[in-house]
Amino acid sequence: MQDLRITLFQVSQAWENKQQNEAHFNTLISEIAPSDLILLPEMFHTGFSMNTGDLAEKMPDSRGLEWLKKWAKQNQAAFYTSLIIEEAGLFFNRGVFVLPTEEIEVYDKQKLFGLGGEAIDFTPGRNTKIVTYLG
Repeated sequence: MQDLRITLFQVSQAWENKQQNEAHFNTLISEIAPSDLILLPEMFHTGFSMNTGDLAEKMPDSRGLEWLKKWAKQNQAAFYTSLIIEEAGLFFNRGVFVLPTEEIEVYDKQKLFGLGGEAIDFTPGRNTKIVTYLG
């Protein structure tokens, strides 16, 4: 196993504003040192919102995923974050691990934050996910 170069962003996000958040991360990511894995905050482009009806995206062609695939390929780095995803009328706080090859591994959050109302608006995941990356 090789050492991983990891970049972690813990930043303020623009509430429910995908365009502003993406622009902010565009600037931050363009300034980082080479990394193997880049970790963005949960619900990176909306903030931690329960406004599922207005903010949810559908896979596989969501705006957020396209943005992540572009940066993963350009930086030759994997990205991990989550998005609000709608599937078959249900909403998930879906973790996405985006590889530089643009392949995607997903994990639906199992333990929802009850005090924040997440358990009211989101469906919990049922499966654990382990991703092997660079050994």
